[in-house]
Amino acid sequence: MAVWDKKILWGFMLMLAGAGGYIVNYPHPVCAVKGSTVTLLCSFTPVKSVIRENGREVPIVIVRVVWCQNHEICQGTTPSVYDSESTNNDPRYKYLGDKKGNCTLQITDIQKSDEATFRFRMEANDTGGHGTGRSGVKVRVIDPVRMKINSSSADGEMRRGESVTLYCTAVCTIHQLEVTWFKDNHALSESGPALQLGPLTAKDSGNYTCGLRTGTRTVSLPYSLHVEDEDPVRMKINSSSADGEMRGGESVTLYCTAVCTIHQLEVTWFKDNHALSESGPALQLGPLTAKDSGNYICGLRTGTRTVSLPYSLHVEAEGLSDQFSL
Repeated sequence: MAVWDKKILWGFMLMLAGAGGYIVNYPHPVCAVKGSTVTLLCSFTPVKSVIRENGREVPIVIVRVVWCQNHEICQGTTPSVYDSESTNNDPRYKYLGDKKGNCTLQITDIQKSDEATFRFRMEANDTGGHGTGRSGVKVRVIDPVRMKINSSSADGEMRRGESVTLYCTAVCTIHQLEVTWFKDNHALSESGPALQLGPLTAKDSGNYTCGLRTGTRTVSLPYSLHVEDEDPVRMKINSSSADGEMRGGESVTLYCTAVCTIHQLEVTWFKDNHALSESGPALQLGPLTAKDSGNYICGLRTGTRTVSLPYSLHVEAEGLSDQFSL
C-alpha cells in the first residue's frame, strides 16, 4: 500500500510540474478574406522541468512543434497542417515561430477548407513536457467583398498644406490584408490599410480606390479628394440616400447645393463626364438600374470652377448586396 501511495504522489508531482504548467496564448477569433494571407500570432511557455519517480529533475527542452485543425489534443496520427519533424508540409502553412516561445503560424492563399479551429502542440524530450493549447484559435473565411474607403476628414474637400488619411476597410481583420491603392485608376506605390497624404497640393486631387491584391472584385467605390489652392465657391452634391449604395428598383434624388440660393442658379448635371439633359438643383433618378451607376457632378453654367466633387452612385442588381464594415 505504501508503494502504491508513493506512485500516486510522484504522479501528482509530475502533473504539477509537467503538463499542467505550460501556457499557450492564442489571438482572438480571426476573420479572413478568401485568397488572402493571415498570420495567427501565438506564444507559448513550456514547463521548465519535471520530477520523475526516482526524484530526479529532468530539464525540459521542446523538440517538436505541431499545428493541426479541429482536434483537441493534436497528437499521434492526427493530421497536421505543420509538423516540425515532417518534410512534407503544405507550403501554404509557414511556421514563423521557434521551439522556445513563439508559435506564430502564417497561412497564405487561405481557402474555405481553412475555416476551422487551429491548435498548437509542443512535444519535449520528456513526455511530462508535452502539451496542447486546447482553446485554439477559430478562423473564419469569407468570400471576397468590396472594400470601402473611410477618411479622417469629414469630406473630400481639403486645403493646400493640410493632411488626410484614407482607410481601406472590410468586414475582416483588415490589418492583415494586402491592400493596393489607386489614384485615377493608376496603382500607387503605397500599400497597407491606411494611406497618409500630406502636406497636400493640388496634384493630390483625384479619385482614390483600394482593393485586395487577390482580386479585382474587392476594389472599393471611388473616394473623391479635392485640394484647393484658393478658396472658390464650389458646388456640392447631397443625396436623399445615406450613401451611394442603392438597389435595383429604388429611387434617389441628388441635390446640387451652394452657399447661394441654388434654386435661382442655372445648374448643369454630368454623369461620368457626359452632360445630362436634366437641369436644375435636384436630379431625380429611378427606378434605378445598374446603368445608373457612375460618378455624378453638378456645376453652374457660368464656369468650370464651380463644378462639384463627384458623387459615386453604385446600383446593385436586385437580390445582391455588398458587405461593408465601418
